[in-house]
Amino acid sequence: MAPALTMDDLYLADVNKFDIWDRRESAVGNPQLWQQACESYKSTPHFKSGIPHKIHQIWIGSRQPPCVWLDTWRIQYMNKFANVEYSQKDWQYIMWDNDTVRDMPMLNRSIFDKETAPQCQADILRLEVLYQYGGVYIDADIVSTQKDLRPALELANDTGFLITYEPDTKDKPYSVLGNSLIACTPKHPLILMLMSYIKQIYGFKRAHYGVEWVTGPLTYTKTLIHADMPVTIPPSKHFYPAFHYIPNPSAVDVTSFDSYCFQFGYTCSGLSEWVAANNKCQKAHHCNYHANIEYPLGKLKQFPKTISPVPKDGVIPNVIHQFSFQPENARPHRWMSTWQHKFCPATGFKYELWTWDRLKKDIGLFYCANLYNSSLMDESSLRMLALEVLESCGGYYIPLSTIFVGHETDPEAAAKIFGRGTGAMFESGSIVGSATHGCTAKILECYENGSADSTSSAQLPSSVVTDMKIGDDRAAFASFRYGSRHLGASRIYFAPTDRGDAKAAASSSSAMIWAYDCQVPIFNLSSDAEVVSSINGADGRVVVITDSLFGAFSSLIDELAGVMYRFVEEETEWDYIVFNVEWETDSDGFEVYPCTSPFRSPTARYLGFIANKHVTKEVSTVNVEQVLAEYGSGKVFVASEKSRHTAKLASIYRTIPSIERACSWLAGYFPDFNRDSDEVHGDTLKGFRNGQIAFELQVDDEQRVMYRTWGSSGGIDCECKIQQGLNGLSVEWLRRYQDGQVMYETTGEFVH
Repeated sequence: MAPALTMDDLYLADVNKFDIWDRRESAVGNPQLWQQACESYKSTPHFKSGIPHKIHQIWIGSRQPPCVWLDTWRIQYMNKFANVEYSQKDWQYIMWDNDTVRDMPMLNRSIFDKETAPQCQADILRLEVLYQYGGVYIDADIVSTQKDLRPALELANDTGFLITYEPDTKDKPYSVLGNSLIACTPKHPLILMLMSYIKQIYGFKRAHYGVEWVTGPLTYTKTLIHADMPVTIPPSKHFYPAFHYIPNPSAVDVTSFDSYCFQFGYTCSGLSEWVAANNKCQKAHHCNYHANIEYPLGKLKQFPKTISPVPKDGVIPNVIHQFSFQPENARPHRWMSTWQHKFCPATGFKYELWTWDRLKKDIGLFYCANLYNSSLMDESSLRMLALEVLESCGGYYIPLSTIFVGHETDPEAAAKIFGRGTGAMFESGSIVGSATHGCTAKILECYENGSADSTSSAQLPSSVVTDMKIGDDRAAFASFRYGSRHLGASRIYFAPTDRGDAKAAASSSSAMIWAYDCQVPIFNLSSDAEVVSSINGADGRVVVITDSLFGAFSSLIDELAGVMYRFVEEETEWDYIVFNVEWETDSDGFEVYPCTSPFRSPTARYLGFIANKHVTKEVSTVNVEQVLAEYGSGKVFVASEKSRHTAKLASIYRTIPSIERACSWLAGYFPDFNRDSDEVHGDTLKGFRNGQIAFELQVDDEQRVMYRTWGSSGGIDCECKIQQGLNGLSVEWLRRYQDGQVMYETTGEFVH
């Protein structure tokens, strides 16, 4: 076996003599020597052991780390794959930060210490880490799509080195390798080669060129591709499914990509502000940045050095706890009163309602204060907050959408719900209970796992509790109305095919508010099988929502109750009513007609169906196609909101009343949508008056609308970004101008 090479063994020709993109510039002069070294390396134990299952990420410098992305690896990926048996190997996650690299031995330590740009330091450090330990290096702005990386690493079994091209290099003379994700075995000759290449060109080029052309992609391309080194290069789409210019990460569903990961582009997309606004760190106690900052509920409460396990015996106080973070007049008082005014007086339980101000006043410090926010929290964070309240006060936490339906004179009501046994912890359905100071160990366990999601399979007794399974991440923040309307159905089911994504979450809030208005329970069940089983047990008509954009069509929703009422009045025989929106029709308006075909209209979007009482036991699917297939009975009808426009243009026009309401209500501005002509470009409508642009409307796939209007002088008059819901308008921001200056500005408003 040939002796191992050193950094001094790399020879570069023509350093700093040609244009940086010229292949002759800083070309590897002795590629055969390094190719031979790679061949000899295959006989070493490092190569034979394969690429270690270690994930390395780096964050150095003073800026806050993007933990919202890092946690997809160090928590979500590790929880899913770290303990999976696979050739007796588990995953290990290592975060390299200022503290961990301060005294770390480095071959390029002098360059690292000289460099002042954290991005360049990270480029140098990733090679040092990979050379010493091997594994997978992943940039901090890359998120996991929760697919196992092991099959990808196996692709490199014959080289021990995996890298791929950047996704979009059309603006460059030739394609370049991306150094955002690299996988290799320890002591790999090609990592040593890259470190030597950087060391030799750094002094000539760093002062004149950007980081990416000195320690980044161009260096990898010249070293590995132009010198024809033996590396494994899978298709870019497996790791970079789209070019990483993503100005709004919130609009991206990364799980929709058939790839191992997705890169947002922290620097090139200018995402520092987005990160600051969305940067929830699930490992705050272990994060040098997030462990020391002030949160809305104060600084982190430190876990005790020793924590006793959850005791088997204990007494849970007879106290009901609920959360409400909306204004008092927007709370779901009808749901809350089932516990506060019905259950508690009859059973001797105490009722405690926790608002944001009360949490700050009465609880003090929180172990996971980093997870809590008064304007928005996910379901796991709210459950963690509930555990912290129970740790302090003891009792039972009950989400707002879990309501008491038993009889207040039933002496067994409490026993039916909470049981008779002793124990410091209780969990059933959506309810969790704890003795005072009885769940510190549970809180720590949830923190370590990165999730406080319920693990209980126990179900609450339906005779006394209706558990709608709509979390407080929606119910505790939504704006409910005091009014009510009759629907003519006994239950609503929220069952879109894309239950897990952001659009479904937003739509479930709209569906929940609609159900509350109609005084009908709504169920957000986890699978179609659960929905079908529940429908089969229903004692009246049911509404099944099958599309996540249901909440965007408020005028159609308002018509559904009237359809059922008219059918009763006219004694129409019907089994199902399918409701949809249709575009490119002959007229505008709402129409109900018999279904005459089992096929979906290609210009329609089907939002769900209503099943009449006598057919609920026959329902075997929530698939609209199966409902349409029953058209031959003559008892299947379609309730349709029709538009002569295309789907995109109709969605744009639908936003105009919302824009008028938001601008006039908040800013006293009355938009003028009159125009001499207009142009439609994809999701954008531009209106023109007197040869000048007058306004612009843009609607995205989640029905968020951006509006901007110009005055006769050509200056902007008003602009805003809003989203329509069933209960009103969510105004992300709105600005009104006068003489080019902002005269009114607001953010985070809600308009009923």
